[in-house]
Amino acid sequence: MEPFESFVRTRIGTVLPPAEIARVSDRIRTLLADAPQFRAALPALRRDWVYNLGNSGAAGAKPLR
Repeated sequence: MEPFESFVRTRIGTVLPPAEIARVSDRIRTLLADAPQFRAALPALRRDWVYNLGNSGAAGAKPLR
């Protein structure tokens, strides 16, 4: 099973292999240029993957029936 962090990071940013560290400035410029695209993806990711947003404490404290 793929960890959530691995799944989500290309959807909210980028992955830069260590061998390409010299290209970090280019990647940052690309991310800044594409910021609206990444920002637009966040609500859908939140809706699909974050449960009980804003009330997780209360939801977690409820007994299961």
